[in-house]
Amino acid sequence: MNERQEHLLDLVLEHLTGYADELKDQAMAGADQFWIKHHEVRKTRPKHEWGFVGVRVRQRAGAVMVEWFRAKYWQKRRSADGGESNMPALEYLARGKAMRYSVHPFERVKAKPWEIELAMELEKQFEMIRRQSQMLGKIRRYIHETRRADSRAQEKIST
Repeated sequence: MNERQEHLLDLVLEHLTGYADELKDQAMAGADQFWIKHHEVRKTRPKHEWGFVGVRVRQRAGAVMVEWFRAKYWQKRRSADGGESNMPALEYLARGKAMRYSVHPFERVKAKPWEIELAMELEKQFEMIRRQSQMLGKIRRYIHETRRADSRAQEKIST
């Protein structure tokens, strides 16, 4: 592979990273919608209507991950400065092999109706983000395989 080809592959990888960052921003906007509603419910509704489901958006190795969880209970945890604080123990909901969460994991953890309704609405967007992130990962893998195949070919030629 010549320098120009290497440079083009580097540019593609750079653009893929930018695209993944945009996907993460979109996912964060959806998660923010959920958390705004969550906090609104805690301020305006009685305690028995409060929810314990949450959503987390992370980016690892270029992949954007959107995961739902339930705060199971609160427990004392020691912080880095030696103090103690209450932290939730999180139970991540199983999505299965599909790109979209179904209602069942939310029902299993006894999510409130408003949580399920909002989560299912947001899952339309999150499913598309997960699919796009998966495709970006495939492109990234193909670029790495292309480079590996080229380096193997170069080794055979030089021997």
